Amino acid sequence: MLLLLVTYDVPLTPDLQSGVERRLRFAADRFADHVREISVNLRDVNGRKGGIDILCHVSAKFHNGDRVRVEQRSATAMAAIGIAAKRLRRVLSRRIARGARSQCADAAIPPSEYWYG
Repeated sequence: MLLLLVTYDVPLTPDLQSGVERRLRFAADRFADHVREISVNLRDVNGRKGGIDILCHVSAKFHNGDRVRVEQRSATAMAAIGIAAKRLRRVLSRRIARGARSQCADAAIPPSEYWYG
């Protein structure tokens, strides 16, 4: 699983980089068989004018080409990453469970399990 990190007007420190990697690996590690890459964009909404709004976009790309995207705004970069990672984990688990259900629905039902009503 590839992890891409891009920042705009947010200083990329080694602590921030390792924190982002740790949180996203923890959130998406169990989905490594399904996810090809995760990209993170951190942007200071107010730019150089000041303020405390950090916008975090996290998108995950699956091996089949599908993509999910999560967005979170918070006062600090690590807070935005933490909440976005939790939301990403929830979205990935729902998406992968939905795919598993549709594969089970396509499977043939054994004759002993027919229901007549």
